Amino acid sequence: MNNSIQAISTEAFSDLRYLQTLEVSFESQLDVFDFKSSLKSLNASLFNELILKSNGWTSLPDNLLDDLDGFKLTVFSLNQNDFEIMNASILKPLFGLKKFLCIKCSITHFKANGLQKVKSIDLTGNNIFEVPDFCDTTGKHSLAPLLQKLILTDNAIRLILPSSFKCLISLQSLILNGNRMKELKKNSFSILPILIRLSITHIPRLNFRQEAFSSTSLRILQLSQNGFRFDHVDNVKYFRGLFINTFNLEKIDLSKNYLPHKPQYTLEMFSPLKQLRSLNIATTGIATIPEGLFQNMPYLKNLNLIGNKIARWNPPTFENMTNLRKLNLDGNQINIINKTSFPTLLLNKLKTFEISNNPFWCTCDQRWFLNMLRSTNITKKMPNWPVFYSCYLKLTSCNDFDFDAFVVYCDSDRQWVHNDLIKRLKDKGLKICIHHRDFEVGEPIINNIEKFMNKSWKIIVVMSNDFAKSEWCQWEVNLALERRRRQGMDALVLIMYRQIDSKHMTSGLRTLLNTTPHLIFTEGLGERMFWNAVVNGINKSLMLPPTAILSNS
Repeated sequence: MNNSIQAISTEAFSDLRYLQTLEVSFESQLDVFDFKSSLKSLNASLFNELILKSNGWTSLPDNLLDDLDGFKLTVFSLNQNDFEIMNASILKPLFGLKKFLCIKCSITHFKANGLQKVKSIDLTGNNIFEVPDFCDTTGKHSLAPLLQKLILTDNAIRLILPSSFKCLISLQSLILNGNRMKELKKNSFSILPILIRLSITHIPRLNFRQEAFSSTSLRILQLSQNGFRFDHVDNVKYFRGLFINTFNLEKIDLSKNYLPHKPQYTLEMFSPLKQLRSLNIATTGIATIPEGLFQNMPYLKNLNLIGNKIARWNPPTFENMTNLRKLNLDGNQINIINKTSFPTLLLNKLKTFEISNNPFWCTCDQRWFLNMLRSTNITKKMPNWPVFYSCYLKLTSCNDFDFDAFVVYCDSDRQWVHNDLIKRLKDKGLKICIHHRDFEVGEPIINNIEKFMNKSWKIIVVMSNDFAKSEWCQWEVNLALERRRRQGMDALVLIMYRQIDSKHMTSGLRTLLNTTPHLIFTEGLGERMFWNAVVNGINKSLMLPPTAILSNS
């Protein structure tokens, strides 16, 4: 690869009797006709893979592969060349070809001749604007009768009709992610008799008609990250008919769409899917789990409910889920886990139980959960234990702390911090933790910093080039990041006192700046607004109360 080859002799490969794979890639100076002449020297007995990637070719000779007639070539890749029209008739000599790839080839039109034995085609990242026609001129016979997998991800396809996939009689896997369809009509894929997997993701504002996915052969349906607003549909008949003829589904991914807010609509939507083994409804905005939803799925093994708004559910919700092995409730609004939350039999059978990143309360009602963690081996099934498990204390305002703010700064910026920042904050009646006044004498500096940060309502971080260069300050940045993780962005007030050069920017500072808004100090015009923003940032309520690590010790 990338050898600046300008020509290849006709006998180039004659001595490579055991050659199985040939890759000629990134050779922008190589003429495709010169390369064609060299194919005569290949040994047919073992050769089975040809890769011609990113050579800058814009067209191919019709007889490019004629010298490979009779070879057992099974894989042919033309990725990242620049063909506007791809005529698959060049593949006719390759009787044993099973897999053809032309990813990011700038194709707008794909002509499907020459695919009689091909089982897999990958045309990801092109500019194809309509589904290629795989029928012959009569419309009755398939040009790719053995094709099992078709990938058309990241193209420009705008319309899917029930006839779009006519003649793909053997297709089992269809990937249409990242195209530009606006709507899927009824029976869009029912013409595919043995379709098993269908993936249509990352298409914003895509709408689904009733029975759009009708297919009795379909087993896997991936519809994630389309942002479809099921919650804007107020029609029970729509939900009742959405999957009515897709009843053999075993796996469905609806993550990052918006499920209906009405529990009855959710029940109707999933009621035909009694064969499900895997259900992913992460980040779908659901706050209520309809009672009886999961009992309608007796074979369910994997259930993903990450990132929703679930705070509580009725005791029967997880009953009789005898086949469930993986349950993920990470990142919801769960405050209390008690003995009615999950059946003991379910907890015993689970292999993965993920319930981290929830705002657990530190109350007596949590005692059952803590005792369960202590007395069983359940934590071995909890991948994020104990790092991402916290409980929320009864601290609700800055009145519960000794100080309004702790200031993190470098010694070079001391004059501005003490003469301007702290003075102005004191004038506003705010109590600021000051190192030389408040730190305990004889206590190690590290212990003092951690102790008094925890005694402070907010942390102010004063950033500059000198701050970025200080290893000590970077340690304090890590403490600030931990506070931000536990309490949210409002726990910090970031001040850019002097701009930081890119060469001094550390990963910790970059993370802090990318995840938390910051104020920029400016003298003169705008300075009054800056100081008001600092005071408001300190006084602002936290979105979540301060936390302590939930412990089973």
